[in-house]
Amino acid sequence: MKSILCPTDFSKNATHAVAYAAEMALKLNAKLLLLHTFETPILYTDVTFVTMQYDFKILHDAAAEKLRKFKEKIF
Repeated sequence: MKSILCPTDFSKNATHAVAYAAEMALKLNAKLLLLHTFETPILYTDVTFVTMQYDFKILHDAAAEKLRKFKEKIF
C-alpha cells in the first residue's frame, strides 16, 4: 500500500504542501494522510502554586476540529 504522510501547521505554506501531496497521491494512486501535532503547555515558575491540570481531550478535540476544517478547505 502506498501512503503519503503530509504534516501541517495550517499555514499558507502548509496549504501549498498539502495540495502538492494531494496531486502526488492522485497520480500514484496513494493514500494521503494529514498529520497535525500540538504541544501540551508546560508551566515553569519559582513560586510554589497549585499546578493547573490541562484537559487533553479539549486540546485534542480543538486540534482535530482545526484539521477537519483544513481538510474541507483543501478538498
